[in-house]
Amino acid sequence: MVQKGQDPSTKMLRSSFGSQVKSINASLPAFGFGSSHRDASMKMYLSAEQTKTVPGNNSQGPVYKLYSSVGRQQESVKVNPGTMSFGTSARLPKYGNNKAPGPGAYTMKSTLGEQTVRPTSPKPVFGTSTRDQQDKVYLTHEAMKSYYGKESPAPNTYNVQGAIGRQFLSGKESLPMWGQGTSGRFQYDFIRRAREIPAVGTYGVIGSVGKQPLSVKRTALSAKFGTGTRDAIKKTFISKEHEKVSYGLNSPGPITANARSSMGNQTQSVKLSAPGWGFGTEQRIKAYGNAVPGPGTYYA
Repeated sequence: MVQKGQDPSTKMLRSSFGSQVKSINASLPAFGFGSSHRDASMKMYLSAEQTKTVPGNNSQGPVYKLYSSVGRQQESVKVNPGTMSFGTSARLPKYGNNKAPGPGAYTMKSTLGEQTVRPTSPKPVFGTSTRDQQDKVYLTHEAMKSYYGKESPAPNTYNVQGAIGRQFLSGKESLPMWGQGTSGRFQYDFIRRAREIPAVGTYGVIGSVGKQPLSVKRTALSAKFGTGTRDAIKKTFISKEHEKVSYGLNSPGPITANARSSMGNQTQSVKLSAPGWGFGTEQRIKAYGNAVPGPGTYYA
């Protein structure tokens, strides 16, 4: 609805100031009067140089709580010192509170007989031991000489402990002893190989002569008796000098060898066949008169 006196063409027009309704139009920045007080603006950080000019202006002042260095400390980086306090027990006992007995209210213990808080004096009694046991009582060193051998065990009836080895009496010191070790010999650098080595008597010893089954050991040359005959051993090549004494021994004898001619076709491929000539089989003079007709046999 158009108000009175308003131009209808300006109804849908929007101002370019302030917030823009259309998303294609950018809203320009607007400025207004601030609502904070001046003290708050003084606390705004601008730069390090500007902050140096106002030291202490932003501090709390004498309004923060200081913790005492005596007693329990609030910060974990500080050690709590020892503290003392006033005791709550009574200073002096009240003897008149019927806790201590009065004169004549307690019983005196006799000084004869067994004492509870004082040393008990010795008292003689009639013994119950026999005379045989009385003879064994030690009196003096001289008196004990008359009893030598009476209470001692007979020969071979007591067990004399050796001075070597472990001593059972605490008054004697046991000498150091040595024994065969039970640990393996190869525990350090050869522990892996020690585990692979069999125990004594469980492995077969392989001789160093003959064929070696281990690849790390070289089989040495071994000699043995041959199975060939003497005629066959004579044919073994040793050297050219030894071969000279056998010239002709292994060669075939006369008439036993099939000698091949060096003329004509050679059977061995290492030899070249020489050219050969032979007599011709063609007739020397041809009978020309046999093929020519005689007189009177043809028409002139």
